[in-house]
Amino acid sequence: MYRLATITLATTLLALPASPPTYAGSDAAPAARTPTVGPTHVIMPTCADYLDSLRLVTDRHGVTTAVWGCGRHVLTARSTAGGGWTRPLDLTIGRDPVAATDRRGRVTVSYRKPHGMGLVTRRWVDGRWQRPVDLTYPSTADRVFVHVYHQIAINARGDTIVSWMQKDGAAEKDDLTPRLYAAFRPYDGSWGPTVRIDPEGFPEVALLDREGRATVIEDGREFVLHERSLIGHWSSQTIPGITGNLGGVAENAGGDLLVTTWTMRRHRSPSWSTRGRPAKPGFPESRWGPGAGRPRRNRWCSMRRAAARSPSAPRTAGSMSPPSPRTGRGAWGFP
Repeated sequence: MYRLATITLATTLLALPASPPTYAGSDAAPAARTPTVGPTHVIMPTCADYLDSLRLVTDRHGVTTAVWGCGRHVLTARSTAGGGWTRPLDLTIGRDPVAATDRRGRVTVSYRKPHGMGLVTRRWVDGRWQRPVDLTYPSTADRVFVHVYHQIAINARGDTIVSWMQKDGAAEKDDLTPRLYAAFRPYDGSWGPTVRIDPEGFPEVALLDREGRATVIEDGREFVLHERSLIGHWSSQTIPGITGNLGGVAENAGGDLLVTTWTMRRHRSPSWSTRGRPAKPGFPESRWGPGAGRPRRNRWCSMRRAAARSPSAPRTAGSMSPPSPRTGRGAWGFP
């Protein structure tokens, strides 16, 4: 049960020297810049409901688009040349928006329909928002459910990939298996058909190289690499020998891919108790302050494995090299 709340949404702008941004999939190294903190602008004074999924994307001209959810509504605002912001626009009825932009400043937003009943996108082009496009995979069921986590990626020229989980039914927690879907839009065209790329799975990340080859990494029983070729064919391969939790993924414009994972390890540390001291407010069951007692175990993590892919020419699905363990203070980890 949610309690109504009044929330102020504000942003602090950074005044940066003019220089092109570095896109995901770009070979260019980011330029060294010294930011100057600008004034704080109140974009929306109140949201008397559940506020979620604030996204900020900035194009090469320095124009920032903010997208967020307020209750059952998706709202947006854009920065102006004078350093201010436009008034919030109620973009649609929906939840959990995500956004991305290309080098021409075309912003694509994807969001879930109310109650997860589908996935929809809208695009900012030539000073206006285009009509919504429903990407929901067709089903003969009475209802479908799209899970909250969906991924979007755009390369510099504007190719776009969206990936999400969808299943028949009306709830997130039931016995029905969610399937992994994706839809692709070329930079100079419209959305193609939604395709099922795996009978089950969770889309951890979506990527695009400069030519429009799409990659979706699925996290389930094992890490699976789904790749879309330039002619629209999807192929899948398991990343060999790599286990643990996904740490990070990077891909350059040429399609070279690095996947890292981390694992949890435990070590003993001194215990803490409240002998002679009051419990910390808000944590009546916890123990604070130095004292004797039974040792406890704390968790810390380190980067353990990495797998890399080098593209072949031509390539439909590049091969992954075997994982390389890195422990302690190695190249992949931290103490």
